[in-house]
Amino acid sequence: MTLEEILLKAHSGIRWLVLLAMVVGVFGLLRGWWRTAQYQQERRVWGLVYSVLLDLQLVLGALLFFMLSAWWNLAHPITMVLAVGCAHVGTILGRLPPERANPSLQMLAYALSYLFILLGLASVPRGFGF
Repeated sequence: MTLEEILLKAHSGIRWLVLLAMVVGVFGLLRGWWRTAQYQQERRVWGLVYSVLLDLQLVLGALLFFMLSAWWNLAHPITMVLAVGCAHVGTILGRLPPERANPSLQMLAYALSYLFILLGLASVPRGFGF
């Protein structure tokens, strides 16, 4: 197995962890509108997990992009960089103290991140493939 194949399998596999972190994080945000104390810690943790997994995906994707010289498809890397940026905005919003926190803005940042992920996957052959 070549290095490119290993990186591609890792990149493809970690996407499911990203999706899981996103779903759990969104449910945490929804639950946060009803509870506040425990919610603050969950919001930080899941936002951080989501952002770190996306960062890892970005690094693996960048390595693959440059190793495979995939300059013909710039839509995928551009949308994924935008997704990572939105995720980091959501993570920063999650660190705000409870009196300044706005779950709606954090949810919007994560929703935009997820939208960019979907657009990026749509630009790759078999992007939604199992």
